[in-house]
Amino acid sequence: MTEQKKKAKELIDKYMSPIDGLHKYPMCFDTAKQCAILCVDEIISELAEINNNESFNVSKYGNFWQQVKEEIINYKN
Repeated sequence: MTEQKKKAKELIDKYMSPIDGLHKYPMCFDTAKQCAILCVDEIISELAEINNNESFNVSKYGNFWQQVKEEIINYKN
């Protein structure tokens, strides 16, 4: 299993687990996937912002997170 696939599964699993104080019941799989995608989209957006404002290239990290997003989209329960 690739690191990207592991990260995709980890994010989905985290959203499916109940969180103390936020909700008592786990999210359904489809909702957890959508939340994980939103999370990764935010990371990708922030990396793009950093890349535009800094002298170093963060494309390596952007590529990783884009691949994580693809793994989330293709992940089957």
